[in-house]
Amino acid sequence: MTFAMRGGLPYRVVLWSLAVLPALAGLFVVLRWIALREARKTQARAELFISRVLKLEVGRATRSQVDQLAEEFGAEHDPSPWLVASPPPAYPVPPPTARAGMVDGCMGYSEVFRFRFRNSPLHYLGLAPLSGLGVGLSLYRGILCDRGISVGSGTGRRTVAISIHENWPSDVLWFSADLAPSVTYIDFMGPLPDDVRRGLYSFNFDCFSRIGGCRRSEELLPWIWAQRGRRGFHFPGR
Repeated sequence: MTFAMRGGLPYRVVLWSLAVLPALAGLFVVLRWIALREARKTQARAELFISRVLKLEVGRATRSQVDQLAEEFGAEHDPSPWLVASPPPAYPVPPPTARAGMVDGCMGYSEVFRFRFRNSPLHYLGLAPLSGLGVGLSLYRGILCDRGISVGSGTGRRTVAISIHENWPSDVLWFSADLAPSVTYIDFMGPLPDDVRRGLYSFNFDCFSRIGGCRRSEELLPWIWAQRGRRGFHFPGR
């Protein structure tokens, strides 16, 4: 008498388990391979996009240049609030006056193009937290007036992220970085030295295709954490 029979477990169930479990394991291996392949494609596409979008200079790049990016990579478009006739906003935004400056106009009247890249397949298989790149390009009067770039990993309270906001250019450099293990915020305006600009956008896109992903904002952009104490940089609370 077999162990299966002594335990009351039908012999056919044992055979079924022996046949199905290896098949399920094989299916998971195939799905894992597909998810990694897609994640690497997303990583490569995000890296290509970043290299392209950083060629657009805030304060000079035009609407046609942003349109080219949107056509190549796909983007959501939010028109200027004063151009949306229906439905009316809860607090109507008046049209910009002819005397409105670029900074004020960008804050209240700009149109925005939003680009997104995510490693969804790895996340859905439970192999890594959801990681993504999000970029918002704001235009006013046909000129790129503001750029926001965020790289994040995780969902809900477990989210870690790097958020970089480049304002309308000024003659004097202002740079602020609020470092935290969860979310790091960086704001700046003015001319950046070449080495700083390269480091600032040297995101660790391996987080997109790494099993287990990244769990701290420091992993997403190691460079910024090495700049604490650098002259001319402001780190609140550090």
